[in-house]
Amino acid sequence: VEVAKNLILAGPKQVTLFDQTIVTIEDVGRNFYCSADQIEKTTRAEACLTQLKELNPSCTVNISNDDSIDFM
Repeated sequence: VEVAKNLILAGPKQVTLFDQTIVTIEDVGRNFYCSADQIEKTTRAEACLTQLKELNPSCTVNISNDDSIDFM
């Protein structure tokens, strides 16, 4: 999420998040965008989406749930 935050603040047109891991108690301690009420209920990407979108209104931030992404 730190990389996504810095990238969004740099001003690209679009950033797509891909993290299908469900939020754990450890994530709440490590990721300032995750909260205790999200534990075992949402993915890390979903937990961070709203706050990341607020960082730069000129940057479209969305989530990909497509696990068929080809990383070459």
